Amino acid sequence: MSDPHLKQRITDLANAMSAGLHEREEHAAVILLAALSGQNIFLLGPPGTAKSLLARRLASVFEGECFVYLMQKFSTPEEIFGPVSIAELKRDRYERKTDGFLPMADFAFLDEIWKAGPGILNTLLTIINEKKFRNGTKTVEVPLKSVISASNETPPDGEKSEGLDALYDRLIVRLYVSPIEEADNFNKMLTEKRADYDAECESPVRNHEIEEWQKEIQTVELSQETKDIIKVIRGELSKLEGKLKKQVYVSDRRWQKAATLLKSAAFFCGRKSTNLADTMLLQHCLWSTKDNRESVMAIVEKAVEDNGLKSEISDASISKEKDTLEEYIKSDLYHTKDVYKTSKIGGTSCHEVAVYVGNRHDYGRSPKKSTLFMPCEERATFCPLNEKGERLHHFNCALQNGRYSVENKQPNRYDLYKTSKGGEPQNSVLVVPEKSNFKGDRKEVSPNMRKHFRDDVDKIAARFDKIISEIEEKKKSLAKEISTPFVPKEKQDIALGGIEKQLDDLRSERESCNRLLALIAGE
Repeated sequence: MSDPHLKQRITDLANAMSAGLHEREEHAAVILLAALSGQNIFLLGPPGTAKSLLARRLASVFEGECFVYLMQKFSTPEEIFGPVSIAELKRDRYERKTDGFLPMADFAFLDEIWKAGPGILNTLLTIINEKKFRNGTKTVEVPLKSVISASNETPPDGEKSEGLDALYDRLIVRLYVSPIEEADNFNKMLTEKRADYDAECESPVRNHEIEEWQKEIQTVELSQETKDIIKVIRGELSKLEGKLKKQVYVSDRRWQKAATLLKSAAFFCGRKSTNLADTMLLQHCLWSTKDNRESVMAIVEKAVEDNGLKSEISDASISKEKDTLEEYIKSDLYHTKDVYKTSKIGGTSCHEVAVYVGNRHDYGRSPKKSTLFMPCEERATFCPLNEKGERLHHFNCALQNGRYSVENKQPNRYDLYKTSKGGEPQNSVLVVPEKSNFKGDRKEVSPNMRKHFRDDVDKIAARFDKIISEIEEKKKSLAKEISTPFVPKEKQDIALGGIEKQLDDLRSERESCNRLLALIAGE
């Protein structure tokens, strides 16, 4: 950049515009930025909130002329574009005398813009679009750099819009100007002297400077973070439902102009690319009504906060690798479910169960524990085996939800009991196979396997350490770069807060690597 003091100069201009106007600092800075980047502005708010004063202050920090007009229902084109020249009419030519009117102005403030008739608004649309004015048989270039419009309402939508949506779409920057909210500021407003119409400006912006700056602005790049945030915002806007979704339509032209606004913010801060703070300016470009303004602004804030900083290493892929490795560690080193004890009886793999049986003819004796062997492949009703592999036909068994039911087929000879203490005889009991290992028990594995897992965890931990270090360094530099006169400090902090949240998540993921190492060691 040719002027290393440009950022301070622009900051001073914004401060001069907001001097004596409480709670208007952000408005003044954003309006100034919009004018410097050639964008048109719409101020929404009730009467008496300094909308016209902000516009006049803006014009006073520039070199050119400003045309100011309060639109009315019966306003005529002559009052805005100039009266018809009588002298030219005598020569049979229809031309307007435009000196002192909008076609010759560098800036225009049009209050209550939606009250103008379609003839005025259609001509204004042509001027904004092409920067040209058709004056009789001549087409002249207009010096207009920015239109500042104001109203206490937004244009109606649908059939009642009467074509106003085309003009409204070209008012890229939209700001809501509310009455003073803070009590201290309100008291100051009551006691201080009336704010001057013009801003005290030692170094107004010259026309040739604007031309040079706007050329240089086109060389500024949108950062990857900015592109990612815009992608998220577009996705969230598409999820809006019903009337709200219909109202929040953002044309391709609006997105393009909004991108230029972000580039301008970066340029006047001495940067070659946009950053997270610049992207917060999208809050002033995407809403269409007072009703959807807060919803849209919240979408922008969340997109900026959640985006964070990109690293050369993908934190998403590392987390996925860690989670996959954790699954392997748990399945290979630990039992993921209960393991039931099995025995080979006559070549058949069996589960072991214990039942308590009493001989009906041995009165007064405690039941004896009897081990039964259940063939693992059996699913229907079957008779269990004894340790010799013989079928015990006086029992009927069946597998039910991981437990075996054992039915006594000879109650005249044997009694079944739930415990060794006896009690009332049972016709059938439910028993669980004996377990050799419980879920979560460590498996017996080789030291080499454990070392292999430790090495894999150490590699992932090192990659987490690298990405955390990268983002911490970027955060330090960004904390310096993120300062901008166009975004309030509390909104700048949203971007930094999102990065800190990203770091917290990464540190948590890194800490989980230590937990995996303890899992491998069996601690």
